[in-house]
Amino acid sequence: MRQFLSGLDATLLTGGHTHTQQLRHLGNSWYVNPGSVSLAYNWELSDLATGQMRVDPWADYAIVSSEGAGLGITFRHVPFDVDELAHIIRASGRPYTEEAIALYRREI
Repeated sequence: MRQFLSGLDATLLTGGHTHTQQLRHLGNSWYVNPGSVSLAYNWELSDLATGQMRVDPWADYAIVSSEGAGLGITFRHVPFDVDELAHIIRASGRPYTEEAIALYRREI
């Protein structure tokens, strides 16, 4: 990460794509990944040997606040109803419906 973000003069840097909440101190900057609203991912719940991914049944986000020179980061998780999600996914007509639902139910 340092090779991509080095040389930037910023107090706060944000990014994503890993689906995991992260807070890292990089030089004089803080890097924050708020997580994922639709596919929160926890490496510890997945079976890396078989490549079976497990996701959490909640939405992740972060709140950034500041007061004077102080900076605050609060990570949040909002649980959602997996049965309702399954209903929405089935109604959407998307491909691989049951596989997508199984990720949240830990059926794979």
